[in-house]
Parts: sequence; structure tokens; C-alpha cells
Amino acid sequence: MILNIGHRGASGYEPEDTIRAFERALEIGVDVLGIDVHVCATGEVVVIHDNRVDRTTDGFGNVSEKNLHVLKELKTRDEGRIPTLQETFEFVNKRAKLDIELKEDGCAAPTHEIVRHYLDVEGWKNEDIFISSFLKTELEAYRALDAAALLSVLSNWTSNEVFEFAEKIRAYSLNINFLSLDLDVVREIHKKGFKVFAWTVNEKEDIEKMKSIGVDGIFSDFPDRVL
Repeated sequence: MILNIGHRGASGYEPEDTIRAFERALEIGVDVLGIDVHVCATGEVVVIHDNRVDRTTDGFGNVSEKNLHVLKELKTRDEGRIPTLQETFEFVNKRAKLDIELKEDGCAAPTHEIVRHYLDVEGWKNEDIFISSFLKTELEAYRALDAAALLSVLSNWTSNEVFEFAEKIRAYSLNINFLSLDLDVVREIHKKGFKVFAWTVNEKEDIEKMKSIGVDGIFSDFPDRVL
């Protein structure tokens, strides 16, 4: 089965990384919600893609320099709000898996603390949570905290360096820009023991190509097109 992964929720239809985008993705029937996290000035883990709030909200400035109260006052398009990671877990409530991308240095430990709560107390299963990042240090830090976590190495392409790092941290998957994927590359990744998740695939013809070459998951802003 190919995992249908809503990229920042159903971000082609609703404001990205908001509860509305997650709700739309769940209505579509995604298998996984792909979300992004940063740590704000007061230490909370918040769900937002950029390190600044300018592009997606009516505010400006760095996420890391704003406390949670200030971030909660900002509005995204269509009156959305920036959710915390806990609010996202509570809203999703095990109706889909989560792919949590660590977007900046220092995200691993506070994210792990929250994830452990939902694993240990709230009944989530380890196989329902992926931890992904472009940042090697964050993936290494997360692996040091959790030997069983499903880690995903994000990259624009494959290389010996990418494979060596994935092996080093015992990654579950390689999340690769779909433009760098073909049948031979997918076969090579599988041969090395990793799953292949393709990002970000929005056109129907590209989605069909990814299916035909055997990827294991597809990130899309329009997850209904993956069905």
C-alpha cells in the first residue's frame, strides 16, 4: 500500500499547517499528515513551516523570538491559527499517522518529550509516528533519545553520503524530491533496506509515475489526487 501523505495537511485547499488543513486532509482520507515544527521563545513546540511568521500569518518576525501567547494571536489565511504539537495530536486523535519534520536546531528534545507522552499515555503506536528532517544533527539527537523511533532522512536526491547517514542513524525511510526519483533509484533505496517517500507531488501524471516506480509514500498538497 502506498501511503497518502497530506503535505502540511491538505495545504492545496486550506492554510498550510493549520487545524483546518488537517481536518480537510482527514476528510479526504489521508494515511499520514505531514507537519512541520519549531520551538517558540517560551519553549512550546508549534506547528509552522517557516522560521518566520511573515509568509503564512498577519505577523512578522522569527518564531523562536515570540512567546506562545503572541503566536496564538496571529492569524493565518482565512482566520486560521498556529497550532501547537499537542493540539495537533489531540485533534488528529489517532485518525492518521503523523510525519513530524524537525525544522530547526533544538527541536529534537522537546518534540521527543511530547511524542513520548502520546506513545506512553495516550495510546499512540510507534509505527504511527515518523520523525523527519533535513538536519542531520536533529535526527542524530532524536535517535539518541529514542532507539525505536521511525526516522526519515529528507533530501533532494540520493547519494553515498545520504545512504551512509541513513544507515548510521538506522533510518526507516528516505524522503526524496520526486524529481530525483526513477525506477532504478527506488530499487536502489529498497535494496539498501529503506522505504521511499516522494515529495511534493501535485500533478496527477507525476503521482501516477511515482506509483508506477514503486514508492512507498507520496506527499501531496492535494491528497485527493493520490487516491
